[in-house]
Amino acid sequence: ERVWRIVAALEQTSTHPLAVALLRHAAHQEVDTGPATQVLSVAGSGVQGHVDGTPATIGSVAWLGVPAGPLADAAAQWAQRGDSVVVVYDDARGVAVIALSDTVGARQVEAVGQLRALGVRPVIASGDHEAAVAAVAARLGIEEFYSGASPQRKVELVADLQATAFVQPAGRHAARQAQEAAIAVRKICQVKSRVELKTNQKAMMRFEKIRSEFRDSIRRGTI
Repeated sequence: ERVWRIVAALEQTSTHPLAVALLRHAAHQEVDTGPATQVLSVAGSGVQGHVDGTPATIGSVAWLGVPAGPLADAAAQWAQRGDSVVVVYDDARGVAVIALSDTVGARQVEAVGQLRALGVRPVIASGDHEAAVAAVAARLGIEEFYSGASPQRKVELVADLQATAFVQPAGRHAARQAQEAAIAVRKICQVKSRVELKTNQKAMMRFEKIRSEFRDSIRRGTI
């Protein structure tokens, strides 16, 4: 119960897909928790703060490490099969590792196929470890992916890809469409938790609109 109390307290203000999935599971545990204090989010790594007056942290294995023994063995096993793994520390003691798996459905695979048909090259950039990202990329049929990417690295990758992924647009409107299409790719093809995949209707609707505009631009020869 203490583990999920820490999770719920530290993650309750986060909108990260993994945090949302963890919060959903914590809610099922029916733990009684209040907000954490002195909370500090470390981009691409995790979050730390005080829960019931005690220092606590939850984050990636790369950031926190895992104590040797059963926790390290479990983390290694889960990582090898392609799960995302987070570690929970309570008062500087590693107390738990939690595995989260990504779900890719037919709708997401279809979306990637439609992007390919439009001449768009799908790419995944994720902060997760290589095995987890590779597993999702394989399910989506995406050959090009980048793992262990920090938020800054993702920005740099997007800039590089946008500079090379499209034919030079003729006019500002086409340029904006190219940029919006790239944003749609990132929203739909990024590594997602089960929770976010189930609530992705808005992103899919946005994709359908941009796809139509993008196809029209190709037909007119403006992109």
